[in-house]
Amino acid sequence: MAAKSAWQQLFHRAIAVQIPDAGVQRSFYASLGDLFIMREPLADGYTGTLCGTEVYRATNPFEPCLAAIALSQTGFHREAEESLRVHVEMQEPDGNWADPKGWAHHMWGAAGMKAWAAFEHFRLRGDRSYLETLFPRLLANSRWQESKRQLSRVSQGGTITPFSGLMPRGMGDGGLMNGSDYFGVFYPHNILAVFADGLALEAAEILEKKSELAELRHIYESGLRDLRASLKAGALKEDDFEWIPGSPSNPTGSRWGVLYALFPTKILDPQDPLIAGTIRKIEHSISAGGQPIHTGWMADGTWVAITLDNLAEAHLVLGDGDRAITYLYSSLNHGTPLYTWCEERGIEPGTKKTSGDRQHLWTPLAVVRFLRDALVMEQGDQLHLGLATARSWMTQDKTIGIRNAPTHFGEVSFQMKSDVNAGVIR
Repeated sequence: MAAKSAWQQLFHRAIAVQIPDAGVQRSFYASLGDLFIMREPLADGYTGTLCGTEVYRATNPFEPCLAAIALSQTGFHREAEESLRVHVEMQEPDGNWADPKGWAHHMWGAAGMKAWAAFEHFRLRGDRSYLETLFPRLLANSRWQESKRQLSRVSQGGTITPFSGLMPRGMGDGGLMNGSDYFGVFYPHNILAVFADGLALEAAEILEKKSELAELRHIYESGLRDLRASLKAGALKEDDFEWIPGSPSNPTGSRWGVLYALFPTKILDPQDPLIAGTIRKIEHSISAGGQPIHTGWMADGTWVAITLDNLAEAHLVLGDGDRAITYLYSSLNHGTPLYTWCEERGIEPGTKKTSGDRQHLWTPLAVVRFLRDALVMEQGDQLHLGLATARSWMTQDKTIGIRNAPTHFGEVSFQMKSDVNAGVIR
């Protein structure tokens, strides 16, 4: 009873979601609970968030940083800051924020994940002093990344290639491959690295760091220009469309992370043909259960988390709520008995083919983030309510809502009630 009471008290502190589908509502809170189950004390007073409970007992900066965003979005600001501290402070004296002594060494997107999570914590809490503390790390990282990009800006002989201005060879993970090589120049990591530079510039503008503004603007704009040029030169043509591969001009490997070019980074505009073409490529191969295939390591399987984290979130930004919410239901239907979700799984009903951890963090955190964003989501200077509401949620007298949700604009509460007979939503 004491344990049950402790969980009830914890959830009482969270935002309240009102979804007229008991299964979906329970899934939200069960997934939120996983964010606490997969936390444990680390050395020297740090708190770590684990990527999984059986295999990945390490706190790399990818899933745990996304989990910190979910915690901030659901009202757990203190817990989010606690879990972020180990990642924010794990930076080398030269500015390298990609954990060269940790699990994520040579994964250049690590800096983008750290910057995104820490900046979201600032935006949702509005703590300027936290941003002041963060800024020197953002600045040092951007300077270090710029030093690495300079090495590839002009190749031998002065020839500009799709690799010019990108970060050097690094580890991809997530099924990204350079032919048969685990190391290469991968777009998702470069997208996240440039994103970190953009957030460093934004921090300098907010904090009025006049002496660093010009330098950070140059770093960001140069990195953005080179990356956009590479995405266009390195895209693959198929039939009447083009799509973004994991590595320039290279069809091997998974589609993990390429849609970060749209959200959250805004590297490409929503109307860019490469966004539509990439979504078309990802959705070209969909399982009978409604999951895109080869989103991770398994060429014949699915990484359910990425269906939400990359694809469904992209559809939210594009305004296609019907398609986005369909992917939510498909992802919930792929839960694992006695666990929440394994990392990757085969596409056949009752499959025994899996890869990675049996209980993996990315899917529950993606469920929490997606449902929050489906109800209330910031896009630049706009706040959207109810972007993705299942048609079944809007039948007579059913209510959809959220209470005390932190946003970039302050806490938000709302309710929508359908009156189909009158043809209105109140």
